Amino acid sequence: MRVRVIDQDWDVPLAEATVQVLEAEKKQLTAEDGNVLFDMLPGGSYTLVISAPGFERKVLNHVVVIPGEAKLEEVRLNGAFVDMDEFVVKDIDLGGGGSTLQLLEIRSQHSGLMDAVGADMMSKAGAGTAAAALKMVTGATVQDGKYAVIRGLGDRYTATLVNGVRMPTADKDKRAVHMDQFPSSIIESIQVTKTFMPDQQGDASGGINIITKSVPDGPVLSMSVSTEYDSNATGQNDFKTYRGGGNDFGGMRGVGSLRFWDSSSMGNPRGTHSVPGKEGEKRKTVADEKYSSAIKSKSPPGNYGFKFAVGDAADVGEWRLGGLLTGSYSQKYKYRNGYKFGMMPNQSARETAPLKGEGAKTYVETSTDEQLWSMGLTLGAKNELNEIKFTGIYSHQSLDVVDIRHGPKSEMSTTIDELSIGRGSRKKTYGESQSDSRTRTFSSIMQYTENANGSLQLTGKHTLPWLNDAELDWTGAYNMAESIEPDRRRITGSYVYHRDIVRHYADVVGTLTPSQLQQIRAEQDVEQSKWVIDSFERRWQDTREDAWQGQANLKVPFTVLENEGYAKGGVFGDFMDRTYRNRVYEIDVPATMTLDAVNEYDYRSFGKLDGLDLPENLTPASIEYDGRQDLTAYYCMLKAPLPEWLELVGGARVESTLMETTVKSPLSDKIVLNYLITEQNAQNDFERANVGRIGARSNVEPKEADAEIDQVDVLPAISLNVKPLEDFSLRLTYGKTIARPTFKEITPVLYQDYDASQVFLGNPDLVMSELDNYDARVEWRPGNATDLIAASVFYKTISDPIQYSTRRDTGAGSLDYIYPENYGDAEIKGLEFEMRKGLGFIWSELSPFSVGGNLTLQDSEVKYPKDIRAKLLKAEVRDDSRPMDGQSEILGNVNLMFEDVGTGLSVGLFYNLKGETYVSGDTATDDTYVPSIVEKPVGTLDLIIGLKFAKVWRLGVEIKNLLNPEIETVYRTPYRDIPNTRYKIGRIYGLSLGCDW
Repeated sequence: MRVRVIDQDWDVPLAEATVQVLEAEKKQLTAEDGNVLFDMLPGGSYTLVISAPGFERKVLNHVVVIPGEAKLEEVRLNGAFVDMDEFVVKDIDLGGGGSTLQLLEIRSQHSGLMDAVGADMMSKAGAGTAAAALKMVTGATVQDGKYAVIRGLGDRYTATLVNGVRMPTADKDKRAVHMDQFPSSIIESIQVTKTFMPDQQGDASGGINIITKSVPDGPVLSMSVSTEYDSNATGQNDFKTYRGGGNDFGGMRGVGSLRFWDSSSMGNPRGTHSVPGKEGEKRKTVADEKYSSAIKSKSPPGNYGFKFAVGDAADVGEWRLGGLLTGSYSQKYKYRNGYKFGMMPNQSARETAPLKGEGAKTYVETSTDEQLWSMGLTLGAKNELNEIKFTGIYSHQSLDVVDIRHGPKSEMSTTIDELSIGRGSRKKTYGESQSDSRTRTFSSIMQYTENANGSLQLTGKHTLPWLNDAELDWTGAYNMAESIEPDRRRITGSYVYHRDIVRHYADVVGTLTPSQLQQIRAEQDVEQSKWVIDSFERRWQDTREDAWQGQANLKVPFTVLENEGYAKGGVFGDFMDRTYRNRVYEIDVPATMTLDAVNEYDYRSFGKLDGLDLPENLTPASIEYDGRQDLTAYYCMLKAPLPEWLELVGGARVESTLMETTVKSPLSDKIVLNYLITEQNAQNDFERANVGRIGARSNVEPKEADAEIDQVDVLPAISLNVKPLEDFSLRLTYGKTIARPTFKEITPVLYQDYDASQVFLGNPDLVMSELDNYDARVEWRPGNATDLIAASVFYKTISDPIQYSTRRDTGAGSLDYIYPENYGDAEIKGLEFEMRKGLGFIWSELSPFSVGGNLTLQDSEVKYPKDIRAKLLKAEVRDDSRPMDGQSEILGNVNLMFEDVGTGLSVGLFYNLKGETYVSGDTATDDTYVPSIVEKPVGTLDLIIGLKFAKVWRLGVEIKNLLNPEIETVYRTPYRDIPNTRYKIGRIYGLSLGCDW
């Protein structure tokens, strides 16, 4: 393609004009004759950006290059009499761009520190969801496959937005949006902010903004299909399911039932129905029989999926109208097996050691049938001064999980006794009896879950010529999140094998009299193989959040002494309601019920348990609450009118938080209130003797468990950006942010999950945390192209950070309570490095190759509360602080890419490193030390190959997790590491075929 640039005013060729081909990421200067030549361009549609000093920048969309033909494009530039930088940004619509160049432009213009990954890189790296893509961002990682962590700070410090709209979450444990619920097919880019500015959310110490695909400039029709082979699951008979289990198409079996039940009328949970009782008895709640507890093996097929996008745009008068419809579907099977190792608790950290003998190692296998689908619709209209856009997105994830845990096999116990008849000298020994027996403990969980997120957004952007071309943008949105768990079943007990054998001595039997023979039984060989059930629990749980949100921002530019600045202000409101319902039934299993088994891997007889009625009474773990969170804010900020090489932006945000929970008891009109006994609330000698333990009061009004946080915060921020050279910048920022507790953390009710020896108890005395964030970044973009070298340093201090401790109750039992508390001051500090460079500067033949990477080194510490510090000293732990929960010491990514536009071949190697991560910190009770849990370093390597052919087709080959490393966690004391869990996730081999018309 040859481009000739002409000076419109003088009608002469324009030399040294910059011509960029965005999609090809190529840039050249015109020669003296105004011409520039781009060769070896593949056929397709391109966007040209032409600029020159003193001239208006011009953008040409949809410049079509036909394979085998030369394309000549003549461009005329008008002289520039005013600076049109903001016009250029608006015209190329960088806000939704997914290319590397576009995202780097957004990054350079952002007033704070921001990183991003676009649809282009997500495709090259084979990232199927937002969770997978986030791992490529400097300083970001994903916990448990779905929770975003930015610079070691998790859910309470990270605001998740979709198109700038704050999203709710139905996670019952965290204030976190599940990143694995957003498929890459609807995503244009993921923008991660690491510093706070007043036009951001007040809890955005780290912010994630998922930008969905917008209205196209022209016709779009794209679709693809894919399949995967999972080395751990595909075709493997070890995969477990149950009768009626798995996902139907769409994964909607839970949504079809009543969303919530009425706690006041004791209505039926979803997945149950009511039947009449016997004469004189009230109606009973009975579980539906479609889904059985009979666990069975299955050989799952390969994973598969498809996605599509269709859209177009047209001019109607002065308006440009368009729309885009996107959709995706994926079905995946995952199998993981490994071990959980036992630990011997001790009062002393020095004496805490691995468990030996029986119970030292538990075999764990988890089978997951996962389905994820999404739909997105965008409709837009824009003209020179206005843009209106409607966006609707919905994602639905269904997970059917079977988790089985076996204790170690016990040794066979054999007892042999003689069989005799008669007494004294008349005694005759005629045989022997042999008894063989062994047992093996087990537990199993069958849990089906549906997670859904939806958002309806109406946004507008307007340029106001009568106000110095001020920019006004506004948003109105309704958002929902829901998590449904209909009938989770938990079974615990033992497998028992017993065999009785009677052997007769032939020579002795022959000498017995007929009357003696009548007293002797015939030879026996009786074998028993069965399950002995200790507990059978069924749970129905629903969580839902509904939020209405609105915001408006006005940005007014001004000029002082020929230097540009702007004033910006806005208002924000988010009004969210949460409903949490939880019904738990402990089924009475008769001792006479026999569950036969061929061996300890035969679970078919578990189906007999489904015939047992649900009891009339719920367990104390059945808790419910309604929550409300109202966030309102207003802000103002100012960009000072300084020379172009110096940018100073500052301001403040005033944000109001109202959080409250209302506890409802499905058991009775009274509740049992559990609470931490302190010197201030101790009411008698018994409580004063048990300060620091968990106490309980019965017959309490539910309203005494209600919790509330109501406060207003003023959050200042300032950013200084020094640009002594066009492609070099030094940025310094400071911002104050907040972190809120979750509803679960402030509600003093009990939550019990897998481990029956531990329960979670909320703390209504929690206060919000406050952070001071200091950041600096040096960045160099040679030629302002896609090459990048950057280094950052950050330091954060946190007042009243929320961490989890372990508290013991006042009883004689060994029940531990996981309890959230405001710890002492905390700090996080770290360094970040980032590099992206083409290799053509070494040798021209290496031009198709590029290398990129980032590295984050960070360290954190949080001070123990005084009473826990005293218990730790007693446990021989001398430190007065520990790393914060969720902190990784090292995060790194390296990628090597090859792209040949002539052949359409691309190859990429992507390596991700996650260093040691503190999953949870250590603590202590009066008589037990609880060590930290640390995830050991793990590195993953993916190979992605793509081929574009026949103009519109694309073929993809993926090999993920090539190294298949062992994922390992340990218990850590100041004296040793003790094994905790160990497993591998397997390799995935994928193949995809797509086309773009």
